[in-house]
Order: sequence, then structure tokens, then C-alpha cells
Amino acid sequence: MVVIGHRWCMSQVVRIRRISFRGVPTYLGEHRGTPLYSGNPQKVADWLCDGFRARFNQHRSNRCQYVYDNGERVLDADGTPLLKPIGTSVVTVTNAEARQQFPHLSAMPSLVLQAPEKLENTEWFAAAKRRKQRGGDMPGFRSRKRGDRRFSCWYNGGRNAQLHRTGRRSGMLVVSGQNPSGAERKGRWQLRFHVYLSQDIRPYTCVQVDLSRNQVTFTSPPPPVDRTNASGSLGIDRGAVHAAVTSDGEFFDTLETPLLDKRIRNLQKAMARSRCLAEKQRRDWRNSRRYQQTSRRCAKLQSQRASAKNDAVHVFTTRLAEQYETVVLEDLKTQAMTAAPKKGSKAKRSKTTLNRKIRDARWATMKSQLQYKTGGNAVVVNPAYTSQRCFACGHIERKNRESQAVFRCLECDHHANADLNAARNVLAKHQQVWTTPAPSKGKTKSSPDGEAPAMKRKPPALSRC
Repeated sequence: MVVIGHRWCMSQVVRIRRISFRGVPTYLGEHRGTPLYSGNPQKVADWLCDGFRARFNQHRSNRCQYVYDNGERVLDADGTPLLKPIGTSVVTVTNAEARQQFPHLSAMPSLVLQAPEKLENTEWFAAAKRRKQRGGDMPGFRSRKRGDRRFSCWYNGGRNAQLHRTGRRSGMLVVSGQNPSGAERKGRWQLRFHVYLSQDIRPYTCVQVDLSRNQVTFTSPPPPVDRTNASGSLGIDRGAVHAAVTSDGEFFDTLETPLLDKRIRNLQKAMARSRCLAEKQRRDWRNSRRYQQTSRRCAKLQSQRASAKNDAVHVFTTRLAEQYETVVLEDLKTQAMTAAPKKGSKAKRSKTTLNRKIRDARWATMKSQLQYKTGGNAVVVNPAYTSQRCFACGHIERKNRESQAVFRCLECDHHANADLNAARNVLAKHQQVWTTPAPSKGKTKSSPDGEAPAMKRKPPALSRC
């Protein structure tokens, strides 16, 4: 097991104590031709959220979706799928043009007005990638009715969103701006968020203020991995019982969360009972407020469990990237290995359990993290016969592996942990030291590249006339 000495996290969340305002009243736009100004900190904060959400939805209106007719895609004259915007109106203007066309955006800070474009683009393509793997719906527009009262602001080297320490456990986040040149009241203003600080805030690139949750999130880039002392190569065998076993004899398991698992199961059972009751009463369970509340609680707990497991993988992969120059893994097809079992299959329950264990082991996450932390020095090899080959003598035999954890060579009587033996074989295959054992009577000879040996076919028996 890996001892988690620190928490790998790219964001820090603090709670807002109060909001204050300083400077000239902020220009909030026009109402029936009358300019609106306000120095109320709560109104200015809500105005920032409304302006950020409006600009975000303008960028989202440019996204398109396929047109369907009776469950089939509609094609145009060229044979390509027909697309239509997801919204009723499409707004394609730059930030400068948006300030001129929409008066309520003219006094928005530039680093607040620039943030929606990148955040919308990241959210859309992340959902498209997730949909290809696990399905689901694409994100829609943001709405204040659904409690969306947040905005983001770039730090940009200290140009805005500056954090000042005001005490041992307190700080002040300052978001500054100025009224447009054509406004009657010209000048600069500051919106100050007084927050609780339980620890030092790491260098950040962006802040997100969420008024509905009364919190501020500081987004920080991941700390760079120090690879000055990295040397040598390491082989890793990934499995369902142990998430990873290294060729040096280290066994890594993802963090166990029994309390979170129990709470998630209870909420899932409650959701299932709600659906059954709604079907008996002939009503739509999706419109139930209690069901939606339970679903949000379950999603929050699942997010916490995923963060805890990913944190353990981050710590493990960071340590490997700092110690070893090259990391060798098996080329496992995770998506194919976790495919849903066929309907009516007798081993459906065992296959579902295996899929859950593989997902909890975070195979794909471990591989992607090692790829970028090692600078591309995480290589993959063909996993063929790595679990059947004896690392000591090179003998390949299926019966060498007595069980999941026990490996005993039938040729040289070498015994070791099966996962550890496989990890050493993975490293040996990368280093091209996959030796060929001396042929023996009645034994199978392995090939240098680790592929299955060619079996000699017996000549067919001649039939007598």
C-alpha cells in the first residue's frame, strides 16, 4: 500500500465570510434608457455572475447538434449529416463587439469576459470525449433558475483576482474593474471577497467565485515533477487484485473507501425504491424533487470517492516519475476488457464485478499520468505470455501459474508472486532479454519475442483400404 504523504490537488476551495465594495459605483447597464449604477457589493457580485453566464451562453449557442427524423440522422445533398444550432438564436461576436451591443457587459473586467470562451470550449469537448466512452448527454446552457451564480476570472500574472493575506486565517480576494469611457461616473472600482484561509494558497492561474455555495476556488497548475535524479527502467503489471505491481517488488492498491461505498449503496437503493414506487403509482419519477435531491447527493459522494482514488494514483505515479527514467507497462485494451456482458450470460454477475474492480484500479488513469509525467517515457509492450513465463529460466507454460497469486515453474521449480513475476517479464520484454530456454523433452520451447511457439502438426493417419 502507498502511504499518502500529501494530497495531490489542482484546486483549493475557501469559504467566503463577507463581500465589500470600494471605488466609484459600478455601471451595470441600462434599464429603459436609464443608466444603472450600484455600489452594493451583493448586486455587483450578482451582475458579474449574470454577465459571465450571458457570455458563456453566447459561446455555447455556436454549438450544433445532429438532426434526427424517426431515429435516423438527416443527410444533406452531399450525404453529410445535417447540423442545427442547439439554441434558438446564435450570437457570434467578439468581446469588443459584445461590450458595444450589450450595455450590461460594457463594464465587465476583461479577464472575466475572456474566461467563458475557454471554459466553454473545455467543457464541451470533455463531454464529447466522455460520451464516446461512457455515453450520456452533452452539456447545455447555464441558467440562473438552476442555481448558477458563479463567475471565473483569470489571474494573468497578477493583473486581476489578487489575493491579499489579512490575518493568520483570513484573506481578501480583490476583483477590480472600471466603468466604460462613455459612462457618466468614470473611475475604477473593487469588489472584495473576504475569505477564511486554513492554509497557504499555492500559485494559481484562475479563480471561480460561486455565490450559491458561498465559496471561492483557486485553480492551480500541477506542480512540476522533478526528474533530475531519475534513472533506470521499471516494469509494471496492472491487475484487478492489486492495481499495480512493480518489478522492484512494490504492491500498490488504490485507496479503499468503505464508508463512502456504504453511503453510496444506501442512496442508490433509495433511488431504486423511488423508481419502483413511481412506476406503481404511474407517475414520472424524474420529476420527483426528493429523487433529484437524492441523485445529487449520490453524485457528490461518487465524486468524492473518485477524487480520493485519483489522488492515490497521482502520488504513486509522481513518485515513479521522479525515480525512474523509463516506465514499462502492458498494452492492455481497457475499454474492451470492461465491456458490458451479453444479455442472458451466465457469468454476468462475475463479469460485472470484474469490470468494477478494473475501473477502481484506474488502469487508464495510471497510464495517462505516467505518459505526461515522464515526458513520454512510459512505453507499452505486448502482454502475451508475461503471466505464463518464468522469469528465472524463461520456461513458458500455462500451468506454471497455480492461482492468481502463486507462480511455480514446472521446469526449475522457481516460485514467486505471480504479479511480481509478470512485472519482471514486462521489463525483460522491453529490454529485449527475453531468453529462449534450452529445449527439453516433453516441454514447450519459448520464442525470443515472447510469442507462442509454433507447434508441430502430426501427419494425418493413412486410412487402409
